[in-house]
Amino acid sequence: MRKTTLSGILLAAVLITAGLLVQGMSVKAEPTAFVEYLVPDSDTKIYTDLDIGAMDLQVTNYAKNEIYAKHGRKFVSKELTAYFNQQPWYKGTIEPSAFKDSELNEIERQNVKLLADREAALSWDGKGYELDQPGYNIDEAVTKYFSDDYNIMSGLEVYATSGTAIMDADNFSLLLPVSPQWSYIQLDRYSFEIYYKPARDAGFGGHVVSICAFDWDNTEYEEYPSWKVCGLSAAKKFIAIYPTDVQFDWNDKTQADDYGKLMDWAETLDENDNPQGNPFDGKDPEQEEEPPIESEIVDTYAE
Repeated sequence: MRKTTLSGILLAAVLITAGLLVQGMSVKAEPTAFVEYLVPDSDTKIYTDLDIGAMDLQVTNYAKNEIYAKHGRKFVSKELTAYFNQQPWYKGTIEPSAFKDSELNEIERQNVKLLADREAALSWDGKGYELDQPGYNIDEAVTKYFSDDYNIMSGLEVYATSGTAIMDADNFSLLLPVSPQWSYIQLDRYSFEIYYKPARDAGFGGHVVSICAFDWDNTEYEEYPSWKVCGLSAAKKFIAIYPTDVQFDWNDKTQADDYGKLMDWAETLDENDNPQGNPFDGKDPEQEEEPPIESEIVDTYAE
């Protein structure tokens, strides 16, 4: 799963799906039944970005289609068919051409749109996860999603003060300039991306930097052409990974100037060479102290 995560980080604005698919891999045949739903209350709860932020591109696609699968929709995709056939709750009874979106209630339709929008945002071309590619694996990403409770964005709050924007979470804090206009998207449990919003809105990606949490014994980030250690905690190394291609409109002077300012800021994310001026701080989540257990004096009838 970590390999998938890494590719998703670097190529979120360039070619995010490439890391999810490895040519020559065989499709996993042994069944895996996931008792849990990806979006268990999708018919009664309106989900938010925070609820689904830990999902990567592949899991987001599966979660979106899970809402349809709950209503018995079959799928044209071999990948989705194989995935849902593994689930003990799934009963595919309605052909795709016969299924009507009117089968979904208003809450489900809102959740489908939320997931579809995130899927598009995570994909390099805005078209979402590409199903049925050679070597797809229907178990790895979902197994990782259910088995790992780490979330880099846990407890996140974003606010501005004294001309500085602050992202403050349980695992990190990050200071950013209020302008130029930036935004962020969580890529999966381990990573998030900062991007220049006007360039992304114009279809030019706008990717400024991605930040990923790695276990201390994991050095896979060294495979990437442009990266820095931007923070440390007792549990994780935080790595800043930079784009290596153009992410803005060369013909737009405002975009060029503003993107350049954000890249200048991103270059200061360096724990080794800029420790005093580094805007990133890795943290360990605070553990609530359990109250001491008071011993109780009782009569004893032992020997």
